[in-house]
Amino acid sequence: MTLWNACSVQERGNTMFEKVNPCHPDKVADRIAGALVDLAYKKAENPRIAVEVLIGHGVCHIIAETSVSLDKAGVTAAVHRIAGNLAVDYVEVPQDGHLADNQADGVRCGDNGIFKGMPVTEEQKKLSQIARNIFSVYPNDGKYILDGDRLILCQSNAPSDALRKLYPVAEINPLGDWTGGTDVDTGAANRKLGSDMADSVTGGGVYTNTRTFLVHVTQPAKMNCDPVSLPKSVTAGETFTLPANVFNIGKSPLRNVTVNLTGAGLFPTSSVFLGDIQPGQAGYGEMKVFVGMLSMTEGYTESYGKTSAVYTVTYTDDAGETHTAEQQLSTEIKQPVIAGEKTDAEKQAEEEQKRAMSQWWISALAAFAVIAIIVAVIVVSKFARMMKVR
Repeated sequence: MTLWNACSVQERGNTMFEKVNPCHPDKVADRIAGALVDLAYKKAENPRIAVEVLIGHGVCHIIAETSVSLDKAGVTAAVHRIAGNLAVDYVEVPQDGHLADNQADGVRCGDNGIFKGMPVTEEQKKLSQIARNIFSVYPNDGKYILDGDRLILCQSNAPSDALRKLYPVAEINPLGDWTGGTDVDTGAANRKLGSDMADSVTGGGVYTNTRTFLVHVTQPAKMNCDPVSLPKSVTAGETFTLPANVFNIGKSPLRNVTVNLTGAGLFPTSSVFLGDIQPGQAGYGEMKVFVGMLSMTEGYTESYGKTSAVYTVTYTDDAGETHTAEQQLSTEIKQPVIAGEKTDAEKQAEEEQKRAMSQWWISALAAFAVIAIIVAVIVVSKFARMMKVR
């Protein structure tokens, strides 16, 4: 049920088009009726319900013919939310038995009869936009009419002078400024039903007919893929393999499924194209990735170190919309070791060994020097005593 009413009448070759906004009393009644239908659908999957609403001057009268019982507190809350703190007179009766039996095995047209849809004209679009612009500034009861080149604006709680500045050629509030709302005018549900559809046509009576036609229905595309991880470290110059397995877990095909990897210093030999994957099926593949240096990627100056990558699965649904799923990965690129060349660790161990040997020789020489000094002192002392004896 639309919140904006529109009525189109053709007379003497001209088209008169009317719109009312969501605060018009008739639309307030329609909104309350729609809210009660929503309550019924919360209680049953396919309820049978018809709601009539008469609202005005502090009271809201409601009669609901329904296959499910509605909570009076919920009905009152809906009225208060939409129309304010009004007294609620709610009457609920079960659906007529004959109607219930007639609709038991399928949907049939009821009192609303046959509808004929029509496209919206440029004039109707123009008035709709004017109505929305005014309602965004003055969210109160209002009615707007376009009769050929004649524009009539009836907006409550809005100074006519202010509206005239916005629309200088329009007729503004012909009866003068007014307050509007359900305290001024009574509203009834379905009174604007025919005008909801502009040039469309609605007729009463009960009719049934069968017609075969094609309806294009699309299901949302859904996919999943194996989790992917990189080794903690990789060496520049080597090549490793990643899985490229994609599963269609939806009810529509995945089109042009492609798997790729982007990251500094990591270069796939090519992306993996899995093509179309039907619902319930999977596409399997492998991606070979060459490990280069970080500096081979624009913006990087270091050759080796930590890097991050993005594993991407791209596909297109039946509507032609492209979707992307990503996994964030990381690793460290290390410098390669040439055969026969000592590693940094081996070089460091050798240097430490050399330093240890040097320290040992220094200690040995110092010990010899100390011993030589002691021996010299002993020899000199003995020689001095022998000279004294003589």
